[in-house]
Amino acid sequence: ALPVADASVDVAISNCVLNLVPDKAGAFAEIFRVLRPGAHFCISDIVASARLPEAIRAAAELHVGCVAGAMEQEEYLELIRGAGFSEVWIAETRTIELPDSLLSPHLDGEELAAFRAANTRLLSVTVLGTKPSAVCCGESCCR
Repeated sequence: ALPVADASVDVAISNCVLNLVPDKAGAFAEIFRVLRPGAHFCISDIVASARLPEAIRAAAELHVGCVAGAMEQEEYLELIRGAGFSEVWIAETRTIELPDSLLSPHLDGEELAAFRAANTRLLSVTVLGTKPSAVCCGESCCR
């Protein structure tokens, strides 16, 4: 719950913290609420190319390190679009290498091999989106 009025913000920025928020859909809805029509956001965050193994998602130290909270990139983008944003796009992507020494305390040898074989990657992304200038009221005139 951001302590600002509805439609009162021109730009929202976030630097790599939304993947730590348990209710990401709620966070994106709150950003949408405070932005003025036509305003935009720029979010840097960590996502994954595929669903992370449950053992990684459950590891507290990997959550604090922004690994465990990373959701699949497409699911992340769909949450943003689902909040009402348009023109959602990724401006920059960078792969983050996960060394075996970070993963091996949480995955046994077979699980680690399967993780590597699946080529699941952790990605640092910069996502931009816009709150539409006219939000549809649901009436036929908006369609």
